[in-house]
Amino acid sequence: MYRTLLLIGISALLLFSSCARNEERAPAYNPKQCPFCTTQPGKCSYCAGTGKCAYCQGTGKRRVVWPNIPEENITYGAYEEQCSFCKGTGVCSYCGGNDKCWVCKGSGAIQSWDFFDEHKGETGK
Repeated sequence: MYRTLLLIGISALLLFSSCARNEERAPAYNPKQCPFCTTQPGKCSYCAGTGKCAYCQGTGKRRVVWPNIPEENITYGAYEEQCSFCKGTGVCSYCGGNDKCWVCKGSGAIQSWDFFDEHKGETGK
């Protein structure tokens, strides 16, 4: 029994020690790849490259709905209002309707990681 375990242990040790080699692995991610448009490089991820507002689908109006909750005496209701994201224009407020990513300008790659400093005026800081 002990001999069998010893032989199995030695053969496993020899087997795994022979596989030891230095591998050249590719990086897990591309540091130049734009983090905002990874699924479709260069396309606006909010409107999926359509240029239309993602919240109202380009109509300029949003339908507001609340559910029917009888326990709280709330009945179903709905109304339409001007879309607060595009202010009724129907154009994507992130890309401005040009369907390109607002960070990488459609290239799919980040040249400088200081893009947040470039957009401080747009983010309200």
